[in-house]
Amino acid sequence: MKFNKNVAPECQKILSKQLKEYEQSFPDMTHEERHLLHMWVRKGNSPYENGDYVCDDNCKPMDFVSTLHFWEEVKEYYDSLSEEEKLEFTGEGTLSYEDIPDGTEESGFDIPDDLMEKVITEVSF
Repeated sequence: MKFNKNVAPECQKILSKQLKEYEQSFPDMTHEERHLLHMWVRKGNSPYENGDYVCDDNCKPMDFVSTLHFWEEVKEYYDSLSEEEKLEFTGEGTLSYEDIPDGTEESGFDIPDDLMEKVITEVSF
């Protein structure tokens, strides 16, 4: 494998060994996944890491191919949502200024009057 020029020879040796071991642990890796993995490692990155800092359920950083699978699952899930659910998923259109409790209704959230006046004064245009 040809590494980028900025990757030190010592790192190249370690990364080559990691890549070989890693590829053996993923025998069903697709051609595209392998290509993306090689591009990642050529830049001096470990196959046991991902650039998005995605972690598994145990807060352990996920490896490169597992992260690709994770993002594909997220994309499939997102594509299966209705347009309204997509807006909720992205956080767009779910809350507005009117949705903030003002203490006048039975919301269980009571804002002290002096604080409310200060907020209204600072927010008013």
